[in-house]
Amino acid sequence: MYCGGKEGVGGRQVDPALYTRAYYLENVQGHEEWRRHQGRELPLRLAEPLRRARVRPGHRVLDVGTGRGEIALRCALLDADAVGIDYADPALEVAREALQAYPAEVRRRCRFVAMDAKRLEFPDETFDRIFMLDVVEHLYPEELELAFIEAKRVLKADGVLVIHTEPNRNYVDLALPLYSSRWLHWIAGPIVFKLTGSRVPFSTFRDAMHINEQSPQSLRAALRDAGLKAHVWTTGLYGWAELRHPKSILKRMLLTGWPVTRIWPLSKTFGLNVWALAGR
Repeated sequence: MYCGGKEGVGGRQVDPALYTRAYYLENVQGHEEWRRHQGRELPLRLAEPLRRARVRPGHRVLDVGTGRGEIALRCALLDADAVGIDYADPALEVAREALQAYPAEVRRRCRFVAMDAKRLEFPDETFDRIFMLDVVEHLYPEELELAFIEAKRVLKADGVLVIHTEPNRNYVDLALPLYSSRWLHWIAGPIVFKLTGSRVPFSTFRDAMHINEQSPQSLRAALRDAGLKAHVWTTGLYGWAELRHPKSILKRMLLTGWPVTRIWPLSKTFGLNVWALAGR
């Protein structure tokens, strides 16, 4: 998911050496689905933003921080012309290897390119859809500012920028300390894992890659500062469980804190996932 370039603005950047082949094939969410389908079927982390993007045949699509390339591959299967960019060589290797197993018409509509999100090598107003999924938390504020400005530049007047980031910074600062308490971790952890397949958040968000985690407020402000108009919202106390059980009210209440995750202002704190649809 790294797209910061060889030199971060002012010298700050996440070490690109962290983004290894093993990281994409063994750690990034959705790696189980990738091993089975190599992008032909998407995990919820990617299927939901793709659904909201409403990609149509003939659309030109840019996937920033493409990682394994699932979004670009899927858009090409939908008869869109897709470009996935990343500055992590292992990501591009994995994506290009997968592309070779796709039909010739998909290979013609999809390509993967090494590129810096802060210096996009495309003309103005090129793309109908731009995806930035699980990218913004990997970019320092000054990098993110430039990445959003560049996204606006290459986005068509009626285009849509689709963003997902987690964890919600409000959740980390206000709710995570409760879940990090050892007694609750011991008691709730096995129950939550059995019901949802997800561990209770403990210390998984504090790693070297997440150097700019966003709240709904900070993400909205960053997009506004770049001249983009955005609808920003949150979902899910336990990550993707809210999407995994959309029709079960009881499960949604027990596993995701629903309807708390839908009620303002509590949703600002307890919605783990932050989303945005933005345009010019």
